[in-house]
Amino acid sequence: MNGNIAFWDFPPGERELILEQNRFYLEQAKSRFLRQFSNIKEESELHRDEELKRMSSHFNPDYHDESSFYEAADDAGIIMYESLSELRNSMVLSIASGMLHNFEKRMRQKLTEELNHTMDTSEVKRMVWWKNSNFDQLIELLSEIKPGIGNQDFIEDLQLLRLIVNVYKHGDGGSHKKLSKQYPEFYSTNEWATKFGFELEYGELTLPDEYLDKFAAAIDALWRFLPERVSLGEYKNRNMNN
Repeated sequence: MNGNIAFWDFPPGERELILEQNRFYLEQAKSRFLRQFSNIKEESELHRDEELKRMSSHFNPDYHDESSFYEAADDAGIIMYESLSELRNSMVLSIASGMLHNFEKRMRQKLTEELNHTMDTSEVKRMVWWKNSNFDQLIELLSEIKPGIGNQDFIEDLQLLRLIVNVYKHGDGGSHKKLSKQYPEFYSTNEWATKFGFELEYGELTLPDEYLDKFAAAIDALWRFLPERVSLGEYKNRNMNN
């Protein structure tokens, strides 16, 4: 077999297209989903005021305690704020989940396209798409393309993204135990749990917005780290010398 044929190859413009698709996903997710939550404090205060106005129309000083109306209105505003905050957090986690899903799917497609040139297609399918093939195995496959990729800083960020998404999707389990131990700051009750010795609950998972940019940057960094081309000869010589 000709050693000059490509074992791995990025045709002109393909990498740039992938990076642009990633940028578009995050930009549109923020614009279409998160921006509508930008004024939830003001909206909650307005709801409180409207609720107070509505209740005031039924106020009778002979029967009602004025302070109870204000308290009920405050409660309505707080409930609305907390509900919107929870919904917003769910949207952030959903965007992060989609980000990881898109990355893994596109990377597995790319690996399949390239490895099919020089390997048996059924073997490629088993390695790349096997149902038990996890993120670590995906990085191991990429190490065949670019040795040392597993030691890069962006891999740690992607491993964190994977843990967060697993907890978001599956709740209690190994990922929750690992995340709560290594990264307790991603749980809203972390300070109380630390102070009083409570266990962190998977339902308290929270993800600040800025981590979406951090994870997007890690995905871009991985795509940029991969070589433009690796010939079959280069790949074979590398393995022979290891």
